[in-house]
This record gives sequence, structure tokens and C-alpha cells, in this order.
Amino acid sequence: MESFLRKLYHGCGVAGASCIFLIGFSVVAEVIVRMFGMSLPGVIEIATFGLVGASFLALAETFRHNVHIRISVVTHRLPEKMRRYFEMFALGVAGAVSLWLTVYTAKMGLEAY
Repeated sequence: MESFLRKLYHGCGVAGASCIFLIGFSVVAEVIVRMFGMSLPGVIEIATFGLVGASFLALAETFRHNVHIRISVVTHRLPEKMRRYFEMFALGVAGAVSLWLTVYTAKMGLEAY
């Protein structure tokens, strides 16, 4: 099972990196096309979906390798006891924001339905 998960995480990391490439390619293509007075339809949507894909697909792989950007820049300088409280506070804030976004998204979904 662990081997399957490792492959799945790696695949998602590759897909996230592909999304970042897609964003860069679409932006460069749009800049080049605009030099000729035209515009490519849908570039904003492609970049938006690429950003969402890159953000979420790469999370598992970066977390597995312990390279995900966290509040460690601040916490490594704190004493051990204070670090624990600071991390609990940060997780509480992140949980509250996630809960708020979940409720807000559910309300938007119900309204759209």
C-alpha cells in the first residue's frame, strides 16, 4: 500500500509541475500573441485552473519530502514550548479559515443549484 501511495504522490507532484509549466507556457504565448495585436481566448481560465491544480496536486509530494513552505521560518527561532503554542495557534487559524471557506463554498453551491 505504501508503494502505491508513494507512486500516487509522485504522480500528483508531476501533474502539479505540469500545471506550473502550463501556466508559464500560456502566459508567454499570450505575451507573444499580444505583440501582434491579438489575444488568445481562455488564457486566464487556463492559468486559473493551472494554479489550482499546481496548488493542490503538489501538496502531498512536498509534504512527504518535508519541503512544503510552512511557518518554520519563524518557529525555528522560538523556544520549544513557545513553538508548540505558536504552531497550535497557526493550525487553529488555518482550521478556522478552512471551515469558513467550506461553509462559504457550500452556500455558493446551494445557491447555484
